[in-house]
Amino acid sequence: MVQGINPNVTIAAKWGMHMKMFNRMLWQIEGMDAEVQPVFANDVALAIMNCIKMEETAGKTYDLGGPHTYTYQEIYNMFFDITQIKPYVATVNLEDAYYYAHM
Repeated sequence: MVQGINPNVTIAAKWGMHMKMFNRMLWQIEGMDAEVQPVFANDVALAIMNCIKMEETAGKTYDLGGPHTYTYQEIYNMFFDITQIKPYVATVNLEDAYYYAHM
């Protein structure tokens, strides 16, 4: 174990510390309405172990996803509620964000 790092710190707590130390800016991009299905890492590890153990899984493809679908905005709101940090929100047009990302 690395000295001074608590292994029990959650991702939300790490993200909250990052938000407090650095800029609390949330770049909200218009037109990005994609939904994601977060999956628990232990479930992925269990699926990999089952693929290794079971011979009938050879050559098969698996789609792993969590039980709920969320937009990125919903995930950000959950993190802000957990960390009790109010971000500075800036809305950016999708075309402008694409342009700046590929400069």
